[in-house]
Amino acid sequence: MLITDNDEARALLSDPGAVPPPADDGPGALARLRSLVCRFSSGQEHAERREAVEQVLATLDPADLRRAAAGLRHEPAERVPALVLGAAFGVADLERLVTAVDGAARGYLSGERDREADEGAALLLELLDVPRATILLQAHAATGALIAKARTRPVEEVLRFDPPVRVLRRVGADIDVAAANREGPVLTFGYGTRPCPASAHALAIVEGALS
Repeated sequence: MLITDNDEARALLSDPGAVPPPADDGPGALARLRSLVCRFSSGQEHAERREAVEQVLATLDPADLRRAAAGLRHEPAERVPALVLGAAFGVADLERLVTAVDGAARGYLSGERDREADEGAALLLELLDVPRATILLQAHAATGALIAKARTRPVEEVLRFDPPVRVLRRVGADIDVAAANREGPVLTFGYGTRPCPASAHALAIVEGALS
């Protein structure tokens, strides 16, 4: 079922029992990575993994991320989040990190595997712990796309009408974010029981990259 109504979308996102599809079991580093992150988990496991991510985010000052991104405003949009966050995490070889994130992101949301996705996921887990890898992959999927789109349009317009992640998946139903956003509160950063914990950090990186 595809939900396009804002009220229905918020009701679903507020339901603790409405969880994302779990990560599929399978061989390879990408499947292992997806099995370890909070995005594809639920219940107590999700709560513990999300808390670990929030603890890392608490060490990152959005103002520092904004300044770092401002120095990268001429970089391709998709590279900016990994470069900013990788530097904040103390990664020495940022180009290697960008390669890892680019590869892992190929199948992070969908679960579709290929050699590049598995190699990227393996390298990412070599360079970072799971909470930091989670933050980087979420930023790559959404923040980089937001920077690219907002280079020609206001950020607020993009967030409402052309969100970087257009579908929020739950077991038994998917939410068309762009459609739902036209009728009520903006749901681009989630809502209810599982809102994005890094919206302030993401917007800071976007603002810096656009400065």
